[in-house]
Amino acid sequence: MTNRLPRRTIISGIASSFAGCLGSSSSGDTASSNDTKTQRPTAAQIRIGTRTNSKPTTKRETEAKHYDLFAVGGQSNASGRGDSSNSPNPTAGNAIEYVNESNEIKDPLDDPVQQNNDESDTGSAWPSFCVTYYEITGRPVAIVGAAKGATSQHSDADAGVGNWDSSGELTHDLITSVNNAISEIESRGYSVTFRGILWSQGERDAQQINEGEITKSNYKTALENMIARFRTAFGSDMPFWIFETGYWDGHRETQGFQDVQTVQQEVALSQNHTWMVSDKQKTFPSLGYTDGGLHYDQKGYNIMGETGGINVAARLWPIEIFG
Repeated sequence: MTNRLPRRTIISGIASSFAGCLGSSSSGDTASSNDTKTQRPTAAQIRIGTRTNSKPTTKRETEAKHYDLFAVGGQSNASGRGDSSNSPNPTAGNAIEYVNESNEIKDPLDDPVQQNNDESDTGSAWPSFCVTYYEITGRPVAIVGAAKGATSQHSDADAGVGNWDSSGELTHDLITSVNNAISEIESRGYSVTFRGILWSQGERDAQQINEGEITKSNYKTALENMIARFRTAFGSDMPFWIFETGYWDGHRETQGFQDVQTVQQEVALSQNHTWMVSDKQKTFPSLGYTDGGLHYDQKGYNIMGETGGINVAARLWPIEIFG
């Protein structure tokens, strides 16, 4: 009998270190739709984290080039505020970036990754994510960036930069960018499947909860409604991958950041096809992996991307990884 991911559990960790974090169950677009609770697999059974050249062989490796497309959404830690000289370098063909502003493909993807009028300056989590996902699955990755720094989830938390609420333009911008990316990749003779949204946002809303401008309930409603709008556009089973909001360095005990983290955990637990794929970010201030404020340093972004790559791969392809 094949070991499968237990219900509401993700594998979380760096390299060969694994620890549980929050998630939700879904049959989804995976190699297995069995959602029966089983014994949690060990790191050895997962066969990832060794960082060797061996990886599970998937059907895609015997077909013409096919890309798994992910969109990046959120604010500045989704865009990245790190150092590109310390981010990994994906191999050409294994990871590409669709640049919406110029309607071009960058092969290979590397930092700075372009977002929604907000280029990572200069390092982000996404080279690490792509390298990890490909190492585990053997499936080439395409990234389209649609994040924008300082943007809010709820419209009442908007500082004038933009918001992801129904009154803002950012949700529409991401949807348009995904559709443009699919068209451009296919025009080059490749096939592509949209695998969902890599989401890192919440710092702005946490600050505004602290200021009394919005409430925890306001934030949760806005997050849930945004996910619903994305699923109206892309299908009810579209994966939504949450990278949990960290802390403003030196403000760990503030209610706003705790509320945002709690809401993200609740949404991941309550919704099908929504998962928490990295909860490491809240450890970064104590580990020294920040810029001293709201942003992570490149070591933090690399951990964030690697953890997310492990967990997204494990959710999408459990049979190839576990079998």
